[in-house]
Amino acid sequence: MEQEKCAIPTITNNNGTLTFSSATEGAACRYEITRAGTGNSMTLPATSDYVVKVWATKAGYQDSDVATTTITMKQGDVNGDGGVSITDAVAVVNIILNGGASAPALSEPEEAGQEPE
Repeated sequence: MEQEKCAIPTITNNNGTLTFSSATEGAACRYEITRAGTGNSMTLPATSDYVVKVWATKAGYQDSDVATTTITMKQGDVNGDGGVSITDAVAVVNIILNGGASAPALSEPEEAGQEPE
């Protein structure tokens, strides 16, 4: 009798936090993140593409097919908006002041002469 196969996982990228899930109840997601290259040394570039491969596994089931995506990471892009700016510095300060918690969303600046709510 052939074993049932785990469902292919989904990969969600939320500002640099990757989340993996499979529709197979109780399945664990395994992952591999690689950056292609050759040579005896490397310098980390300011922007790099990483290949993310994820598969689901569970006792009594066959491993799922592999889900693959490529993500681009930019050094200094703390808030995950694709750029490096003062908002990244603000995000770092918020993370430090919040004891490692995610930075709260930035609010729109008050218009001149308007009282804060």
